[in-house]
Amino acid sequence: MNILLAVFATYRLASLIVEEDGPFRVFAILRERIMGKAIVTKQEPWKSLSSLVTCQLCAGIWVAAFCAGLVLTDAPIGNAFLLIFGLAGAQTFLVERNG
Repeated sequence: MNILLAVFATYRLASLIVEEDGPFRVFAILRERIMGKAIVTKQEPWKSLSSLVTCQLCAGIWVAAFCAGLVLTDAPIGNAFLLIFGLAGAQTFLVERNG
């Protein structure tokens, strides 16, 4: 069950990081700052970070690694995190697929 929750949590978090503003515009601000630094410096780590916050597949790899760690540790707080974001991810997936 936790693996399925991790799949949906990865989907939700990756799309939240890349496509949405988030609460209090936290993800929009994060993307703006990283992209600004990447444009100005044109150097690492800003170039790599800019692809992380603009590419859902790139963000998904790192989010999946985090969620896999939560599944493997089986800690109560990690299970709560997976449950919340897994359910939110399933809901987002269903809404996007059904219009």
